[in-house]
Amino acid sequence: AVQELSQELNELRRIAQLEKQIAELEKALEDGDFRGAINERKKKAPKSRKIEKLEAKKRKLQYELRKKQRELEEENFAFDYTIPFFGKKLRIKASKGLLKDLYGYPRMMLAMADMSAVLRQSLWVTARHPLIMAKVFKDCFMTFFKEATSNEIDIYCQTTADSEVYLREDGSKISMRELGLFIAEIDGGVTAGEETFYSRMDERLEGLLTRAGEKIGLPKLGVIARPARVLRRASERHMVNYINMTRIGVMEAFLNEHPDASEEAVRAYAEIINIGTGRGNLDKFASNMDTLSILFFSPRFTMSRIQLAPRTIQTALKYPELRKELSYTWFSYLGTGSTVLVLASMMGADVGDDPEGADWGKIVVGDRRWDIWGGMQQPMRIVAMGVAKGFSEDHEDLDLWRGASHFVKWKLAPPFGITYEYIYGKDWVTQDDVSKLDTTFSAVTPIVVQSLNEGYKNGLNAWEQATITVPEFFGVGSSVYDKKSKSSKKSGRASI
Repeated sequence: AVQELSQELNELRRIAQLEKQIAELEKALEDGDFRGAINERKKKAPKSRKIEKLEAKKRKLQYELRKKQRELEEENFAFDYTIPFFGKKLRIKASKGLLKDLYGYPRMMLAMADMSAVLRQSLWVTARHPLIMAKVFKDCFMTFFKEATSNEIDIYCQTTADSEVYLREDGSKISMRELGLFIAEIDGGVTAGEETFYSRMDERLEGLLTRAGEKIGLPKLGVIARPARVLRRASERHMVNYINMTRIGVMEAFLNEHPDASEEAVRAYAEIINIGTGRGNLDKFASNMDTLSILFFSPRFTMSRIQLAPRTIQTALKYPELRKELSYTWFSYLGTGSTVLVLASMMGADVGDDPEGADWGKIVVGDRRWDIWGGMQQPMRIVAMGVAKGFSEDHEDLDLWRGASHFVKWKLAPPFGITYEYIYGKDWVTQDDVSKLDTTFSAVTPIVVQSLNEGYKNGLNAWEQATITVPEFFGVGSSVYDKKSKSSKKSGRASI
């Protein structure tokens, strides 16, 4: 009975929508506007040069406002220190913001210098929409290199997200953002932006070195720290632009294919898009994002990979009109991944099939490993371990707690592992011996650079090195197991 009422309600809503569209078409015929009404949905309002300049000015002012807000927050908890420096005095301002930036610096360094959003954060939704993926990749590629291109993409995303695209029962229209689709802001911090890039330690280092250089007659000393700032901004621009365009593209495709979907179903689907692109729903814990960022590497991304499967099942059960779309998305994701594994196996590679081993679900060629699942391999492996333990006599002794604890350790913020490794000289997860030099190197270098270093230490040739570094750059978790210890320093961090 409930399902019948839901169908009747959808039919009435569709009737109201069609009547409104018919009225608009009749008015267009009376007014002589023979093209405008038909193409109303896809037509983009032209922008004058003045509007573009004002939008660019607005973005600049927003950035300055956030900067001032951070400075104001620091004044609430700040101490000035003066230290001797080459016979002179150098003033350092220690603050809450400085401590947060310093704590988040290893996280920022690990996550930058790549375009990992392509095959990590966005993989689950774009497997269903390869044409959208291709378009977004083409449009966003240069945002890594050009800030002007990024500004254009960002203006498009913010404007489109605020455009009224959904017709409600009362005849009013609302935007994608109002429907719950999250559109991140560049420099938006842990709340309004992408969580991995909230630290501004690179800017602080550049400023500190500049002031120190002025004391000793080297005013350009700060240039030493500039590459880190440039790479961080490039990586953040690309991630924000790419994920925003992906969310908008997938949402537009859904609205075009399902114009009669109920508002509740559309809101639920918008939440699935958010979760599928790495922004998990923290619910009541969202207000404690600063605290969660201290504990975990990427709280929202980690939660998204845990939530995705159960939330899609829950949504499909609650909204029958979404079942087909969600099923297609999962089949596309799992089918694409399985096809890649089968093709790799046919070409001579090994595919990990033992859930107790870290290589489960990965492509293995010699000492090289590839995790193609966009951050889902570890949660899926734990599920596979539970299934194997419950239904296979060969896996009765399988240690679920060990697998779960490794997952948690990999997802904790880098300072936990760094501190442990400095004190005990053991890898935070694998318990292999690790030197302080290796720990320091892994704390201040991007994952892509660590891939290069691993390949060099293991004697990979140029082609083998490329097969590790290039996939890692685009978000495929790639690693090289050390021939002596048979463990990778970054094997667990590759999917963070």
